[in-house]
Amino acid sequence: MIVLDSSIIIRFLRTRSLVIEQTVNEEDGIIPGVVRAEVMHGARNDADRTALIAFLDEFGALRVPEVAWDTLGDNLARLRRAGLPVPFPDALIATLAALNGLPVWSLDAHYAMIQPHIPGPQLFAGPTP
Repeated sequence: MIVLDSSIIIRFLRTRSLVIEQTVNEEDGIIPGVVRAEVMHGARNDADRTALIAFLDEFGALRVPEVAWDTLGDNLARLRRAGLPVPFPDALIATLAALNGLPVWSLDAHYAMIQPHIPGPQLFAGPTP
């Protein structure tokens, strides 16, 4: 199982990349709610929103357990002390991946910066889409 960042979902929606589709199917890609919200934010109209909901419903959901909030706060503090301005959604995704022992697949450079400072999240070394 791999955690998908919104950058992978958005790239797929724009390109319909077979590499992404095959990898997500083989690795059983799942998404946290924050990724769902980031993707939904891009809906251009009601029809696009409906299509996005149907598409996103095909993925398994990675839930946020209550313990994740304290861990996220600790991780954000650790990143701040290291001088890394990481977006909140990326820190949340990395924290959830770490708590669940899952790798993150992303095209976003933030995860490579996060990895040395947050115990646990690994980057998925998937193919370049």
